Amino acid sequence: QFCGISWGDANSKCGQWCPSGEDTDCPGGMGCFGNTECYYSEDLVPTQTPVRVTEAPVTRAPIAYGDAANTRFCGVSWGMAS
Repeated sequence: QFCGISWGDANSKCGQWCPSGEDTDCPGGMGCFGNTECYYSEDLVPTQTPVRVTEAPVTRAPIAYGDAANTRFCGVSWGMAS
């Protein structure tokens, strides 16, 4: 989200980033507009050195097709869970 006097202004200037998405992040009575073609370049800067992962990711082993766990789903109703 970026600041501007309109969505078009924010989209064309890509100037001030508004991290909270609130108009209060913007100077001079500007508003905060989302869905622009802008990007916040600070988020795209890589680390100085590669980051080493110290723990192996935990991945569950696959379960068999007929396993009862394949029939347990969450939902607000039976129709949503099935």
